[in-house]
Amino acid sequence: MILNIIIKKVLPILTLGIGFAFAIIVGFSNVEIIPLHINIHGEVDNYGSKWELFTLPAIALLTYLLMWWLERNPKLYNFPSSKKHSRKEQEKIGVELISWLKVITILMLVLIEILLIVNPNLVLWGTFLFSALLLYVCIKYTLKLL
Repeated sequence: MILNIIIKKVLPILTLGIGFAFAIIVGFSNVEIIPLHINIHGEVDNYGSKWELFTLPAIALLTYLLMWWLERNPKLYNFPSSKKHSRKEQEKIGVELISWLKVITILMLVLIEILLIVNPNLVLWGTFLFSALLLYVCIKYTLKLL
């Protein structure tokens, strides 16, 4: 139970803090141009200002806030009527799904931000790994609802 709370509540906030702290550190460093985009071959194909590094943590923060709001408003979820699960059970499964999607998405965005600077060659692999994890979680909770 405690581990569940740490993973779903503390980890996303800690990760956001790390993402913004990393962007601030890079922002005040001597680096002027940073990689911003990696192509399908894992090669950097776009560079930009070091201040553009704040884009990913900002998107992660907006994602966090949206998913936090969705977790607290399960009445808005659009579930088909079910003979297997009550509406309350469906909402509980939906909240659990949103909660895991929030954690994985925040981790993925901040990891991409850090890897862009530290080792751009690993961005593609990190994105692939987290995308597979997102797909797994979506399938798992969709099957729970059936």
